[in-house]
Amino acid sequence: MKRIRYVSEFVTAMTPQQIDELARKAAKNNERSDITGMLVASGQLFFQLIEGPDEAIDSLFARILVDDRHHNVLVLRTEQGDLKRVCPDWAMRKADLSLASDARFEPIKAILKAILGQRSLIQDLSETLERVMWRELIDAEVDSLRS
Repeated sequence: MKRIRYVSEFVTAMTPQQIDELARKAAKNNERSDITGMLVASGQLFFQLIEGPDEAIDSLFARILVDDRHHNVLVLRTEQGDLKRVCPDWAMRKADLSLASDARFEPIKAILKAILGQRSLIQDLSETLERVMWRELIDAEVDSLRS
């Protein structure tokens, strides 16, 4: 079994009806593939957890990565092995926090926003690491040629 958690951003704003339809279609498709999970929408953000057979999850996630309704997919965690399902009864449970005015959802909204806010920091740090390592590898090769 495999489980993936990720966040992403809507390319364009989605209406509550569009989010409902997305969750309805996902539930129908997931049922056929023995996939369970949850979809949380908040403002311009998605959080999704999907779990099920390895090949089914890999196939679904490949489709998610090319879905033009969202971009900037950031995988938060991937698990694989002998896992107990987090969402055993939900082919796809949807929560649209954009519609929720309940104060108890504010921390969830803030967490999702902060996670995506860290994306640019992570990207900058990764690019810097790549440049530094590339430079170090070049310097090490030059040093070895001099020796």
